Amino acid sequence: MKPNMKKQLLPYLMAAVLVMPIAAGAQTVRLRIVTPYEKAVIQTDTASAIEKYAGVGLQRAIQLMTGTLLNIIHKTQTVTDAKIIIGNTKTNSRVQQAAAVLQLNGGGDEKIAVKKVGYILYLAGNTSRGALYATYTFLQDYLGARWYWPDSTGEFLPKRDSIVLDQPLFISHTPHLEVRSIAVTGFRTAETENWMELTDVWMARNRLNWVSDRTATAQSVIPKRRAKGFFSRRAGHNVAVPNELITAARLQGADSVLAAW
Repeated sequence: MKPNMKKQLLPYLMAAVLVMPIAAGAQTVRLRIVTPYEKAVIQTDTASAIEKYAGVGLQRAIQLMTGTLLNIIHKTQTVTDAKIIIGNTKTNSRVQQAAAVLQLNGGGDEKIAVKKVGYILYLAGNTSRGALYATYTFLQDYLGARWYWPDSTGEFLPKRDSIVLDQPLFISHTPHLEVRSIAVTGFRTAETENWMELTDVWMARNRLNWVSDRTATAQSVIPKRRAKGFFSRRAGHNVAVPNELITAARLQGADSVLAAW
């Protein structure tokens, strides 16, 4: 090679040497949630009813999609595998440490963060409710899950052989509506006697956060509703009865008067 040609090529060779480490360092980490040979673990606060519910819901959906059952472990356990951390900035130290990266400093109780950071997928929020909604946001926005109506016939979980996050992922938002609820009527049939539970599950998956507990609501139902992240209020249907009708009922017998009314 001629000396003058060496001088001409030298700057390009030096530039290539400098760029190679930068390009190598810029490669996106492949976070393998489910592959034929690997699977991540779900790490959450199993003592929190809401976050435990989120973990079990994520575990169930991924199993139905891929056929692989992910293990759920407590937030304090140490693991070297790829992990999905479900938690909030108030009680989970890992989420607290990553709060700035997750942009969870401020933003309200229901602000969520779905973010891949190295070999960790954070499904996080400022509260347990936010962590629950981050979990369902990941299932819906990234994995394509849909819950069109209560009952299993309204659930759509697309089948897939693997779940690998090979591109940057960051979803962050705060619900525009603080109170989100819907009353489903005419749904109860002989085949769906547990219509209240089916409706509650459907509402939670779609990130609705208010339910009405009537006086007749069984006390065993209320803790289950709280585990789904619901606020609850006492409600019912009322009717204003005129005083003259009440007086007539007392004098003539309530059944005959109210039947005529």
